[in-house]
Amino acid sequence: LSLLEGDVENASHDAPFNSVITAYARSAGHPYAAERALAVLQRLEASPIAPTATSYNAAMDCCAKHGAPERALEVFGKMQVIGIAPDSTSYDTVLNAFARGEKEGSAERAWDFLCQLEEEQSSGKSNFI
Repeated sequence: LSLLEGDVENASHDAPFNSVITAYARSAGHPYAAERALAVLQRLEASPIAPTATSYNAAMDCCAKHGAPERALEVFGKMQVIGIAPDSTSYDTVLNAFARGEKEGSAERAWDFLCQLEEEQSSGKSNFI
């Protein structure tokens, strides 16, 4: 994976970054996969290349697969703050992150997130549900 990270420097679009993030998501047993994927996302954000919802979705998916649902939620919030509209994959990924969670309170966090989405739908801020 480190070799892939070096190649992203010459990219002209976000796809190589997204590929590296996805590689971390698929790397079962990698102890720092979520942190590394988030570092790649930060590198993309610091570059002249604009990240897309796909970039953030890949990072959230990695967090979800590696037991970091709260980090997935942070990425979700960050994408909204910088003006990237979440798509259905974004919402599903956050919900799945908590659904996969084995920590106490994961189901409640998924429920809270769903309730928040319902409220946003009612107020016209979201059209996910």
